[in-house]
Amino acid sequence: MSYLVNTVLSHKARIANPIIISYNKVMRISERQHTIIKDSVREAFGSHSRVLLFGSRVDDNRKGGDIDLLVCSTLSGVHAAESKIKALTRMMRFMGDRKIDLITTSMDEQDERVVVREALEKGIEL
Repeated sequence: MSYLVNTVLSHKARIANPIIISYNKVMRISERQHTIIKDSVREAFGSHSRVLLFGSRVDDNRKGGDIDLLVCSTLSGVHAAESKIKALTRMMRFMGDRKIDLITTSMDEQDERVVVREALEKGIEL
């Protein structure tokens, strides 16, 4: 997957938080945040897990907002909960006190939650 980082800087304005563009979809996270999230999820949930960014961070018309993530993995129950805590702890260690909502779902089970459907439909895989 290739990413293009918008590094347009002018003398009048500086972009403090670069925008990563993925297949014509905008993600309002920095390249550093992208790497930290991806590495944290892979370390906690395993290399076969998937992580999707969704919500306000994939809508260029919205400002601010927390970082909404959906993690799809083969883990469920207590194992998924433990991995969620591990991933969030690592993200907070490297990104500071930032509001992160991390939802987990199992690849092996059908998940009918509306928030999961929304993330799968509108989210961007990191």
